[in-house]
Parts: sequence; C-alpha cells; structure tokens
Amino acid sequence: MRCDIGLDFKEFEGTLTASGSQWRLMSSVTDMSRATLKVDAATNIAHYGSGNGNQQSATLKIGAIAGTAADGVLEGLTTYQIGYLNTDMTFAGLLKGKAVTKEGTGRLTLKTAGSTSPITVNGGTLELSNTTATPITTGLITVAAKGTITGTATVQNLTLDKGATTICQLKASGNTRLTVKGNLKHNGDTILIAIPTTRKLQVGDEMTVYDVSGTHTGNFVVKVDDAGVGYELDASTFLADGKLRVTAITDGISTAIAPDALVDVYTLSGILLATQQPYATVQTTLLPGTYIVNLNNKSQKVIIR
Repeated sequence: MRCDIGLDFKEFEGTLTASGSQWRLMSSVTDMSRATLKVDAATNIAHYGSGNGNQQSATLKIGAIAGTAADGVLEGLTTYQIGYLNTDMTFAGLLKGKAVTKEGTGRLTLKTAGSTSPITVNGGTLELSNTTATPITTGLITVAAKGTITGTATVQNLTLDKGATTICQLKASGNTRLTVKGNLKHNGDTILIAIPTTRKLQVGDEMTVYDVSGTHTGNFVVKVDDAGVGYELDASTFLADGKLRVTAITDGISTAIAPDALVDVYTLSGILLATQQPYATVQTTLLPGTYIVNLNNKSQKVIIR
C-alpha cells in the first residue's frame, strides 16, 4: 500500500521499519537523525507532495540505515544524509535519490550493485562489498577529508580529496580492490596498506589497489600498517597500473631524519596529524608512540619517546 508519512521523527529513538509499496514522506519529514531506518523488500522511499504523486525535493537526516533486501530503495529528489548515530550499518538495498552523504564516524557497508546516487563520504568509512562488474553506483563517489573508503567492488568514478584515506586490506591471499570503470582522481589523499601479522610478503610481491579503465591522475601518499615489519613499497607505476610493489623489508623503525627537515606525520591508521612541520618540533609536541613520518614523499615509521 501507499502510505503518506507526515510525523515529526526528530526526537524518535529506535527503529522505523518501512514496509509495503511506497513510503511517501511529506516535505516536513526531514529529521530521523536519532533513528535507524529499516527498509523492507519491495519498499520505495521518497518525498512527495501531500495527496499526490509528485516527488518533492528535500533533505532527510537518518541516524542509521538497514535492510537485507536488494529491492528496498531510497529514491526520488531527496538528498539522504546517513550516519548520525555513529554506528556501523549494512544496507543491501539501492540508493537512487538525488544524492547521498555518509556522515558520522561509523561504517556504512553497501552490498548491492545498481544504485545511481552520487555518494560523498564526509566521515567514517564507506565499505563496498560486491564482486560483480556492475558499479555499486553510477554516481560519482567522493571521499572528503576525514572520510575513508575500502572494500572490493566496482564503481563508476571516484574522487579522493586531501585528507581522505583508501584502506587496502591484505588477506591470507590477495587484497581488497576497487575497480573504477571511469576516472579516478587523487588530491593528496592517503592510500593505507593494512598487512595482517599472518601475511608475510617478499621483495618483488605486488598488490593491485585499483583497476582503472579511464584516467588515473593526481598526487597521493602511501602508508603501510605492517605491525612493525617494515615493508617499503614502490609506487612509481601506480597511476598507470594501480599496483604497489615490495622493494625492501626492514625493521620498520628509523630515526635518521634531520631536525630541520619538514615532515608530514600520520598515525598508524593513516590520520594526518601534522603537515610540513620541522621534525624537531614533531618530536617535542607529539605524545610518545609510533608514527608514520613522510619526508619527500617517502614514508617510514618513527618512535617518539
């Protein structure tokens, strides 16, 4: 059945289950930021004019999204802002609205190919999990500063802003990989290679982070989370083939940096802490611990004592 929804949900805490044919949201319904919206099978959600079938433009804040059915759809002229509860969430449905933004610190996992919305990751992690050749979405995916993308799937076009991170997770064999059917643009973002302690690499081993059909351009920084092993990676052909290669294996710790050298400093998870600061300043201002230091586009681990 069609159902016109005109309630005020901004104070509602709990799960809203959308079930049936159409959930027709009235223009006043804009805030579900404290709720989890569960979309059942064969249910479409969009904003409509009261008492008619005309879709309306609106922005809807959603605390978290859920749904295991591939035919549950967020659609229409609505911009969906998802993630204000800061929780991890999985959505198997489709995103076909005007736009989607991933908000908050949690993880949003998308599992079904065939969406059309452009997606912007403003915070937390967007994980893509689908092995078909069909793009998760035909819309542009933009990972903004402080946003993270990971997983294995096909996308159409991808832009990574400065401060964004791609996590390439190595497994017992192979690694997560994003296939880009269109264009991939870097803007000083970070590519973090996460190597588990159970995976031992050798000099000459290579990993494909991206498989790009269109243009692959821009500047990026490669970081390695290797539990202290100390893998050094070559990225000289990365824009051509999306591959990184192991060139050396060290103890992972080095302090041979001049005090006046200007460095970028990252946590082991790839979060940028300082940009172009003298190394002597870094040593006196950071808390004791292990960090990744980038000097002249070459990264190494250092211990601040």
